[in-house]
Amino acid sequence: MACALWGNGSAPLLHYDDLWTQHLRGNTFVEGSRNYDAQAIPLMNAKRGGRVKVNEKAGARKDAAALNDFKVDDDIHLTVLRPHFPQYYSSPTQRGYVEPQGAYRVGIETSPELAAVLRAALADPAAPLYLGSNDGWVEIDWHE
Repeated sequence: MACALWGNGSAPLLHYDDLWTQHLRGNTFVEGSRNYDAQAIPLMNAKRGGRVKVNEKAGARKDAAALNDFKVDDDIHLTVLRPHFPQYYSSPTQRGYVEPQGAYRVGIETSPELAAVLRAALADPAAPLYLGSNDGWVEIDWHE
């Protein structure tokens, strides 16, 4: 049995890039997080200005005083900053969007049994139909 989702197959598309927030974990939190304790601002400014390095080298300073008491060209260990950052960080990530300006028509070939299950589910959905992303809400009309 062949079933189909009907619509205008020649719908124009709108494409644009946007930023979204990706939640991450790991040692790169210093590079990715926009959120951290205000006490870390002087050290972060020095790091961004290239006056100090934050890394995991064996010889890097690990004492808590290094947060405020650092000199140009110091190597500060990552563990000095870790308590001043959230356990995860969010990083702006660029992704592209494609939006149809109309409906799509998609053919589905399936068994009569599965077609009946899909028809019933679409007639009375438990929740909005979702394609797997936060922007993936769709409306579907089932025609045979």
